[in-house]
Amino acid sequence: MLSKSLLSQTLSTMDVDYDLPKSSQDSLMDAAWVALDTGDITPLVKEELKLTIQSRRLASGKGELRVNFNTPTQSEVRERERERERERERL
Repeated sequence: MLSKSLLSQTLSTMDVDYDLPKSSQDSLMDAAWVALDTGDITPLVKEELKLTIQSRRLASGKGELRVNFNTPTQSEVRERERERERERERL
């Protein structure tokens, strides 16, 4: 298993660090630890990809991309279910 200092050195030499804010560095480090603990590199790859996209957007003068996922309300879910039921009845 990699030590924390070796992991920090490895991450600091990666191409991802474009003067990232501290929170981005923390999220990358957290993803690296999850990847080490689980043996699955998916969290690390996702975080690295997210940071690469953000840094390229900022470098090209675009704003920072923020994604919000709004969960549907219970009434919206019920209405969709009713529509599906009506559609099934027609068939």
